Amino acid sequence: MKTKKIKVLHRAATTGIGGVEQNVMNYYRHMDRERFQFDFLTRNAKLAEYKEVKELGINVKTFTATERSDKNLLIKEINQILDEGYDIIHMNTSYWVGFLIEELAMERHIPKVIVHSHSAGIDLGQGRERALEIHEYYKEKFDMRYATDCWACSRLAADWLFGPQIPRNDIRIIKNAIDIQKYSFNQNFRLQERNKLGLDNCFVIGHIGRFAYQKNHEFLIKVFAGIFKKNDKARLVLIGEGGGMSAIKAMVQEMELEEAVNFLGWQDNVNELLSAIDLFVLPSRLEGLPVVLVEAQDSGVRCIISDCITDEACITDNVDRLPLDEDEWIQKIGTYMEGYDRADMREKITAAGYDIAEQAAVLEKYYEDKNNLTGGAYKPNLINYTAYEIEVYAA
Repeated sequence: MKTKKIKVLHRAATTGIGGVEQNVMNYYRHMDRERFQFDFLTRNAKLAEYKEVKELGINVKTFTATERSDKNLLIKEINQILDEGYDIIHMNTSYWVGFLIEELAMERHIPKVIVHSHSAGIDLGQGRERALEIHEYYKEKFDMRYATDCWACSRLAADWLFGPQIPRNDIRIIKNAIDIQKYSFNQNFRLQERNKLGLDNCFVIGHIGRFAYQKNHEFLIKVFAGIFKKNDKARLVLIGEGGGMSAIKAMVQEMELEEAVNFLGWQDNVNELLSAIDLFVLPSRLEGLPVVLVEAQDSGVRCIISDCITDEACITDNVDRLPLDEDEWIQKIGTYMEGYDRADMREKITAAGYDIAEQAAVLEKYYEDKNNLTGGAYKPNLINYTAYEIEVYAA
């Protein structure tokens, strides 16, 4: 008799494919899809249009209302989706705006309701102060009445989302693991992509991320302008989408950098592009633990990141963490323009526990543990779960 699949509903963190959604799909790609069904919950149906979402057989469930616009309609929409019989609700969360979905899931005695912190701040330019007030209000109110599990991608992300009422040894750090072979350096990809983009004989600086407040593109453009003044062979490649792209394009045009800055949009061959670039930069204002930085380190490229990013993300010695000071970034980038040896980092990435093949197996065991799919709130048995090698955040 065919075993019933364990159905997992993932609350998407963005309306498109961001780092969180990529991470969810990365895990699912390496799990047994005969035993598990992943679906996305989102307010925007755009997620369903992405090729990889379709190829993985992920269903996209949408709702339209918010608590502010029509709370009763929101409750109705969410309950209709929960009626489809999910075993696990996995809330991928950046900051608190409420926990109505979690509350509805717990009231229905859904076996696992996981709140998973993926960030360490609020990705907003305007309205940030008010959003922070709301976040702090719900952070103080949240407790284990609203979830069965608290997870985070880093200790920094855990402290951001969960207040002191959540014991730190009850929070699990789930690593943003990657396909180590896929992202390792490939000389053929390097030559192919550089030729395709017309970047032969150039020093190529790359950034991957949404055009949003969090990613701090404005700072990056100013830094690159300083680099380009010193070396007109420098090129900047920007990979990603987002509402802030038009403003950054206008900034590039105003600074007369159009011929030196490439806007590539969303790309599904990030592994190939990481082999093509000479330096990876991430001047983010805030991050949980960026998957793309793990991927970049695996490719052997040197990385310069802001000191706003947790040092937990520095899993090799290929990373420089700098304050957001333009002159300091320009100086450091200049040292790498003289050239460096690109090392194979696969062993270090594996040793640090970021191999997706291993971590997907850990997640499978956790999801399908029959003892925890009994319905209703439960207190996890930490001894059993450390046996599964899920890291526990002990403060």
